[in-house]
Amino acid sequence: MRRIACALALFLLPAVSSAGVLVVDASGGPGSDFTAIQPAVNAASPGDTILVRAGDYGPFFTLGKGLSLIADTGAAVTVHGEPLLQTVPAGETLLVRGIDFEQLGTPSGFGVLTLFGNDGAVWIEDCSVTTAPAETDQPWAALYIEDCAQVTVVRSTLVGRPGWDSFGGGGVLTPGGIRAVDSVVHVQDSHLEAEGPLPGGWYFHGGTGLVATDSQVTAEGCVLRGGDGSDGDSFTCTGAKGGHAVFVQGPGASFVGKDNSYEPGAGGVGFGACPVGTPGVEVWPFNGAVASELPTVARSLSIDSPVREGQSFTLSLQGQPFEPVLLLVGDEPGSTPYPAYAGTLLVGGSFLSLIPFGAVDGAGQLSLVLVMPSLPPAADAFDLYVQSVFLDSGTSTHVLAGASALTPLDGSVP
Repeated sequence: MRRIACALALFLLPAVSSAGVLVVDASGGPGSDFTAIQPAVNAASPGDTILVRAGDYGPFFTLGKGLSLIADTGAAVTVHGEPLLQTVPAGETLLVRGIDFEQLGTPSGFGVLTLFGNDGAVWIEDCSVTTAPAETDQPWAALYIEDCAQVTVVRSTLVGRPGWDSFGGGGVLTPGGIRAVDSVVHVQDSHLEAEGPLPGGWYFHGGTGLVATDSQVTAEGCVLRGGDGSDGDSFTCTGAKGGHAVFVQGPGASFVGKDNSYEPGAGGVGFGACPVGTPGVEVWPFNGAVASELPTVARSLSIDSPVREGQSFTLSLQGQPFEPVLLLVGDEPGSTPYPAYAGTLLVGGSFLSLIPFGAVDGAGQLSLVLVMPSLPPAADAFDLYVQSVFLDSGTSTHVLAGASALTPLDGSVP
């Protein structure tokens, strides 16, 4: 009971700023304000929450303001097309949670979901971003990030597709899950992948799971998978090269990994007696970039969201057996590396609370079903960012670990 009381205290913090709530429902159901996402984005004020009910939606763009764009509890939300999330001002946050992004046609940009020119924070959680197979020589990332100060991706699946590699290496410039340019990115508990050979006889080197150019990227507890190369034929002979799991390039660029699964792609089979293609590598730092690994295992945290007053929700932790755990709670995302704590501080803002939370069990797990208490007066919605801190039983040092965003909603929100 003590642990539950501590957990509930997490949601009774006074220093929160309330936001308006706009409801989007493709079928125009009771209590909805819009049937499409773009009009809701246009009408929203900075900091508002856009709650999206189940349905299929067209692409949208955000421009110059932070918002929370989240799927309603249990809603299956799919966006088709190429959304563009851009120019979030410094000091504001764009939160996207629980939405599936799919591109079903020929690409017109660099990625299915594009983040561009954001001085503020962008947080993406529990999303999937996928491309559709198509016979084109244009490589296409699931998530394209350029000139962004702070991007966090949590528990998401990002699958891109290969294209022709003009650089000449196996998948070096053909991004799969993420391509980051001039940005700071943290990826956690996610699956990044470049698709394998496409049908129809096209000859491609395998794409790379994560491509970072002039960027600082950290990844923990992720699967990073390169695509397999195409098989050779009577014209190409040699099998195409396999894609890398991670490729990072440029002076000042860096990649820091922690307990990831690196899965480079295999080279394609040669035609007849021709040789097999060269396989990809796990992590390739190039042209002045550096790569390193933190010597600890990843630990995770997940919290159901959004949650209305009086509704139950689950908070789940995964660590090593019997490890004590604390929760850090803030009202904004953070992005500060702390090598001494084997991780990145992902929470911050106007307040930062530290809550003791007991210990995980002998299987390294702790899962609690909680009830959302009443929100502060006049608060329709707000966002909290929660990060777990485990006490490593082997080294007796604290480790910054899994994080999750939580959006409490007033009980009157339809």
